[in-house]
Amino acid sequence: SASFQLEDEGPIALQLGGNDPESVSEAARLAINYLGSNCVEINLNCGCPSRLVGNSCFGARLMMEPEKVREIVYEISKKCPNIPVTVKHRLGTDLSGAEYHDTKKFVTAAAAGGAKHFIVHARMAVLDQK
Repeated sequence: SASFQLEDEGPIALQLGGNDPESVSEAARLAINYLGSNCVEINLNCGCPSRLVGNSCFGARLMMEPEKVREIVYEISKKCPNIPVTVKHRLGTDLSGAEYHDTKKFVTAAAAGGAKHFIVHARMAVLDQK
């Protein structure tokens, strides 16, 4: 029977979600300690519009708080300096706007925190689902 061997896995991109810079960066640090060199990327999910997100500020709702994203990315980069931090995001949201300047403001903030790469889910996230 086959058993799981961490050294057989990889490359691994770790995707995290959350809104507290300290707890998200600590989760990244713990995961990197476990995954070691198999982990080649830490991705902050700012694209999920799921109903599970609701009114909580994570997933696509983080697009409404670019400075918070900058802080989260910065803290992850500080605790995991050898792993590139990436951000998955939408063009924007129905609540934050999805025009070029909205997307640019978000990306500029995340890049200022240290994001090295962006994965764009090229449509708007609908959060106000009444």
